[in-house]
Amino acid sequence: LRTGRASPAMLDTVRVDYTSTRAGGPAAPRFALCRFASPDLSPNRADLLAITTDRGPLSGAAVYLLKRYYLDTPDAVAAEPGPAEGGAGLPFLAPRLAYLAQQALAGLPLLATYGLLAAAYALVFGLVGRINLAFGEIAAVGGASVALAAYAGGLAGLPVLLSLAGATLLAAGAAALHAALAGAAAFVAVPPRRTQASLIATVGLSLALAEYLRLARGRIAPWIPPVLNDPVPLARTDGFTVTATPSGLLTAAAGCAAALALVSFMRRSRFGRSWRAWADDHRAAALFGIDGHRLTLGRSCRRSERPPRSAPAAGRTGSRGG
Repeated sequence: LRTGRASPAMLDTVRVDYTSTRAGGPAAPRFALCRFASPDLSPNRADLLAITTDRGPLSGAAVYLLKRYYLDTPDAVAAEPGPAEGGAGLPFLAPRLAYLAQQALAGLPLLATYGLLAAAYALVFGLVGRINLAFGEIAAVGGASVALAAYAGGLAGLPVLLSLAGATLLAAGAAALHAALAGAAAFVAVPPRRTQASLIATVGLSLALAEYLRLARGRIAPWIPPVLNDPVPLARTDGFTVTATPSGLLTAAAGCAAALALVSFMRRSRFGRSWRAWADDHRAAALFGIDGHRLTLGRSCRRSERPPRSAPAAGRTGSRGG
């Protein structure tokens, strides 16, 4: 099974290539063109309008029945056989244990992603002591950068893995740049005692970033073909096979590696020790020479808070005059 856009000019159509086999017959290549309502962010963009197969277009009644009694019915999809059948050599698990293992494997990628987001939120809150309601939009900037860069790489003919690797590096830089600008606008520019003003600033920043992402994306819906998404059977039980995708396992492993690297960096590096000291007690940290304004990328915005220099010039002039 392979999916992709029908052509760069047909943004609302997805082509599905698959192989059909019959008992005792050879495998035959097939395809289906699925046309949707709109490629942009309209509410009905995922509404399926028409289907054209290698045997011709489906009638309106056939499309309606397909949507009404199959696509819109979760029980019909759940009743389909699993992707990995006939795992005779797989270990057998009890039904409850197999169900728990399947749910855990399916939730590992989300757990790794949300865990890193929670760690980043906790670090920022520990440093500035204020809530950032635009944190989700800042993280969405990285995700949108990955999608747009990988989509552009696909249009340029680059391999999918190479496009994703370059897009990931670009997304990290884009998210860091937007986070620095957002921190300077919502936290550094607002006095620390005015927490309510800072909270309101983050709300405005959240709305501005959401609209900024919508305008930057335009009407083109970036679509990245699935990579390493074929289910791998791991165990079996009565009724279904426990599977996991290589992409999900790689995502979970990358999240765990990033978390371990973050913990090691915060414990062993000078920057991490300064960050933790300032988050624990910024006054005591300042006595030991730690500049919290530099940690928040706002050193230049806080120069006015420094005590004014003394003016020894008058005394020197008086002594010379005497």
